[in-house]
Amino acid sequence: MIAGNKIPVFLDDVFAHYDEERTRKGFLFLSEYSRLDQVIFFTCHRYSLTEDQCTDFPEQ
Repeated sequence: MIAGNKIPVFLDDVFAHYDEERTRKGFLFLSEYSRLDQVIFFTCHRYSLTEDQCTDFPEQ
């Protein structure tokens, strides 16, 4: 942290060599992690996962 400020996590094509199941699990992890810190994800790939396949947000 810099002067008490959180730094966002920048990720560039981290799932490029993952199969579909590992990619889904990676997105699940990022979904949970992003509740604590900002995650900025860059990719040139098109993922066919729908939001409900990789996130499970509780009703608010």
